[in-house]
Amino acid sequence: MKMIVTLALPLLILQGCGDSGDDSQEQTINEATDLTSNDSISIDATAEDAWIYLDLDQDTLAVDEAGPWDIAIQRYRIKLNQASTPPTAAAILEGSIGSVSSPGRDAFQVDQEAEKPEDGYVFNGEDAWYDYDINSHVLTPKPSRVYVVYTTDHQLYGMSFLGYYDNVGTPAHVSFQIQKIEP
Repeated sequence: MKMIVTLALPLLILQGCGDSGDDSQEQTINEATDLTSNDSISIDATAEDAWIYLDLDQDTLAVDEAGPWDIAIQRYRIKLNQASTPPTAAAILEGSIGSVSSPGRDAFQVDQEAEKPEDGYVFNGEDAWYDYDINSHVLTPKPSRVYVVYTTDHQLYGMSFLGYYDNVGTPAHVSFQIQKIEP
């Protein structure tokens, strides 16, 4: 079953400002979302100075880096959790999300240090997840591209980007399909 889940950053921020007795800043992506299927997710990453942290294994989003997370999204930037053991890694494959299988160990990469941080991110480096049209300033996901993410809980998830804009054209609404990959 395919689902579209839109998560608004203001809602996440307000949730984190609740009663001090509730220190949870996480939000379940959707209790009905089954990441073993081919679900579609849309993340509101419009904040210029805040990252949205996504834990693929637990189906949760957070605005706090302290909790468990696998990837983080800020506008068009996507980084992997390098502070975890093992660090989150990603492999870049060609094809469709439904046809992806577990790649070999040598295919996986981790984020690297770079003068401009996003240049070292697997998702944003020389072979970024998107094409950018300098004339129209439009960002478009690369077709037939799947990222396989090795998570902090030793699981594999395939990600295929669908878009960068919401239905009225607002940028930084990153949408993607995600599917758990069995080893």
